[in-house]
Amino acid sequence: MESFYDETFAPVYNQLFTGFAHQVSGPLRTYHQATTARESGTLLDLCCGTGQLGLSFASHGYRVIGVDQSQAMIELARENARHSALEEQVEFIRSDVAKFDITRTPDLVTCTFDSFNHLPGLQDLAACFRRTREVIADDGIFIFDVHSISGLRQQNTFSVRETDDLVLISRIGYDPGSGTAIARITGFDRKDVSAPWRQFKQHATIRAWSAEDIIAELHRAGFGSAWPAKIDALGESVKDPDQVPRIFFVARP
Repeated sequence: MESFYDETFAPVYNQLFTGFAHQVSGPLRTYHQATTARESGTLLDLCCGTGQLGLSFASHGYRVIGVDQSQAMIELARENARHSALEEQVEFIRSDVAKFDITRTPDLVTCTFDSFNHLPGLQDLAACFRRTREVIADDGIFIFDVHSISGLRQQNTFSVRETDDLVLISRIGYDPGSGTAIARITGFDRKDVSAPWRQFKQHATIRAWSAEDIIAELHRAGFGSAWPAKIDALGESVKDPDQVPRIFFVARP
């Protein structure tokens, strides 16, 4: 997975790009509790970023393990946990999401905000699935979201955001020749109006795979059932998932 969140960009992400975690945490938790008849459990959050999804679960009694390959993101996640007084319930680990080691057995594994789309290839996605199957409880649930192929083709955007302490330019362009999108984020930020400006630059290649290929790899990894869904109806399989821009997948061992 490309390193998209270094020490210059991680604080910007922590400030501006955490809304999706808050948006989906409620539906994910509700589905897990309704499906397992548990009031809480152990969550493993892959590509956890600065920890917002995990901390939301921790505030509802869950034990949380977050894994991310960016040291800068992990350090901010730990800081966020301290500020939320949830340090005792969470553990944030810097690791490749296909090679992590944990001591607890999660009954819910998540990976959100299309993080898997940043993987170099389908074989890398399959490696994440295999490692997840090795650690998840036999009655656990694995839920993640990705841009579909049609969703990736729609990734042609340009935006500028400016405040007293931030200038951010975001460009995402789809390349039909390679079937990938390139995300470029550049800008400047500062802690306050008296502080010097600091520049940040990030880029990443975004890839997508068919729902059929994703489900096939989940089955090969040892998941007995898997289906594409929408966040507001995780228990229902979606018809024509490749036409849904952002699709969630639910898998059970």
